[in-house]
This record gives sequence, structure tokens and C-alpha cells, in this order.
Amino acid sequence: ENLVRERQLSESKNAELEAASARIEHVALHDSLTGLPNRRYLDEMLAESGATGRTALLHLDLDRFKQINDTLGHAAGDAMLVHASKVIKANAGPADFVARIGGDEFVVVGHGAGDDRLAELASRIIEEMRQPVNFQGHQCRFGVSIGIAANDGVDARQLLVNADLALYRAKSHGRNRYEFFNAELQSEIVRTKQIADEILGGLERNEFIAYYQPQFDARTLEIVGVEALSRWKHPRRGILAPAAYLKVAEELNVVALIDRTTLKQALENFERWSHLNIPRVSVNVSARRLEDRDLIKGLRKLAIKQGTVSFELV
Repeated sequence: ENLVRERQLSESKNAELEAASARIEHVALHDSLTGLPNRRYLDEMLAESGATGRTALLHLDLDRFKQINDTLGHAAGDAMLVHASKVIKANAGPADFVARIGGDEFVVVGHGAGDDRLAELASRIIEEMRQPVNFQGHQCRFGVSIGIAANDGVDARQLLVNADLALYRAKSHGRNRYEFFNAELQSEIVRTKQIADEILGGLERNEFIAYYQPQFDARTLEIVGVEALSRWKHPRRGILAPAAYLKVAEELNVVALIDRTTLKQALENFERWSHLNIPRVSVNVSARRLEDRDLIKGLRKLAIKQGTVSFELV
């Protein structure tokens, strides 16, 4: 009888330990807010994924979520995340794997779906995310951008990388839309990386220079100044206008450095041309530079005489 009791106690303890272990495992692999699988669970699932057939991955990122978080607080942000998780889960297939991988990012992994079905799924999610959500009397509106990739010759881990690249394109093309990863996007990424490397190298080699064009008084036809234009003296492609590199330079966050280089050269040349009696030099400033807190601070460090330099907003 004692042996039976001890065996029952042992079995009961083992059951409790197994239940506790299962709870710990569940907590470790799931997001506490939405209850969805988390990034660790996704990584393990992708690492173990050896399924034959087509696997597709949708990488979703909420648009304007930060604005809600900043204005209404984290409670509102959490409510929007829970709402978003329900929308995604409701539209995904019963066999699809849905995860929240951090912040306002989600992932859907499905098997066997063609591009048409994936596009339809993405469209439904985008449309439902557009609908306002009530939070304590506030009508919260946000959207979602989606990157889609399928395992056409790539492993499961590369899927997430490819979907992330497609997501980046969706955001850069206006947000609240979806994009597929394809060969064209791959080529664009390679080209962009090459341009980025060349821009950074060009800054080190002082290839960004100021070109000048005269400014005339329309009535008297007298020269009233010169305009300094930023140009890239590319070693292979020749003289390039900003249209050829500005977008990538903005992504690299080096526009301010290029602008400072142009301004410095313009001031140095303007000083050399003092005997020509040129009244002033104009320098272009992008609208985005007006958001740069260091713009005024940097200008104050330069020896600019009052009335000799004007800035044109472009």
C-alpha cells in the first residue's frame, strides 16, 4: 500500500513538473501581450522547417503606430497591437503560423499558397487595418505595410531577409501597401549597395564638389551672384547631379555632410573671387535639412559675412 501511495505521489509530482515546464516553455515562446508566437519561436520554426513544397512569408509592419503611442500613450499602443494581431490571425489560414516578432512587427508563414492567394491575403489585412479603432473615445487610425517572399530556391531563414527587403520597398513606395520580393528587387538592392559604397568612398576622396552658375538681374542683365550646385565627380560616370545619388545619400544619412562640403567650398571660392565684386553666393538646402538640429549650429561656426550668402530651399 505504501509503495502504491509513493508511486502515485511520484507520478503526481512528475505531472506537476511537466505542466510547469510546459508553462515555462509557452511563456518563453509566446508574446505576453498578444499571445502569439514570438521571434524565438519563429526562428526555431524556420530553423527546423524542412517541409517540401512552397513556403511563403509575409513580414508586416504597422504604419503610424508610433504616432498613436506617442500621443495617446502605451496603453493605446498595446490596444492597437492586440487589435492588429486579431486582424492578422482572423485573415490567415488555419494552418498558417502567425507571430509577433517585436515592436509593431508581425510575420505570417504559410505553405502551398500561390502569389494570387498571398496578394489576396495581404490586401484583406491592409483593408481591415485601415478601419478606425476606438480607444477611450479616440478614433485611432493606422495602416500596415507588407513584404512578401516565397522560398523559390532559398532556405527558410533567407525568406525572412527577402520579406524584410520587400517590406522596405513597400514603405519607401508610400506605405499601406504590399510588395513581393523578386529578381528586380534583388538587382535594385545590389545597385543601391554599390552606389552607397561609392558615395562613402567619394566623400573620403573629396569627389563631391561645388559647380557654379551665374545669377543675373532680369532687368539690367548684371550679375547679382552665383549659385553653388553640388555635383559628384564620379571617377567612372563623370559629373553627376544630385538626382543620381540623393535618395541613397538620404538613406545613408550623409546629405548634411555633402551640403557642408558644398557650402565650405562655396565660401572658400567666394573669398578668392573678392576682386570680381560678386555680391553673393547662393547655396541650395533641401527641405529635410531644415529638420536637422545641427544646421544652424554648423552655420554659426563658419565665417559667413552678413548678406554674402543666401540659401535656396529645394
